[in-house]
Amino acid sequence: MIKGAGEISTSGPLQPTVYDYGAGEISTSGPLQPAGLVYETTTIDCLNFLCHHGNNTSTIKVIFKDVPAGFACPKDLSVDLMSTINYPSIAVLNLARNQARTINRTLTNVAGDGAATYSLTIEAPNGIKIAVVPTSLQFRRSNNFWSV
Repeated sequence: MIKGAGEISTSGPLQPTVYDYGAGEISTSGPLQPAGLVYETTTIDCLNFLCHHGNNTSTIKVIFKDVPAGFACPKDLSVDLMSTINYPSIAVLNLARNQARTINRTLTNVAGDGAATYSLTIEAPNGIKIAVVPTSLQFRRSNNFWSV
């Protein structure tokens, strides 16, 4: 366990240096006990992302040693389909004026206490209208999931 010498502050006479940042306690069990929402993404999702980005099955098999048996890039490859991967970040390419696109995500509640409600905030780029349905998610217990 590493403990820092104290709170890092910029309000005192001495400014923190590069040797002050990052000092503190290391928790190795934190990542194993997430609290909040999880976007479950599979190996196939990640490989399909690479396919949609322009890589073929042969190239992917050269890059990765453990490609699942029988994996092949989908026949309907398109850079536009990269947004179908269940990931918190959403990228929509080649959106034409007045064109609508539906993006779905599946979220799993891993809040330690069980019941939880999550709301959203949207920061849309100028000229882009974004609507999210539903505007909040209510989970009754941990490990429940929503697919929207």
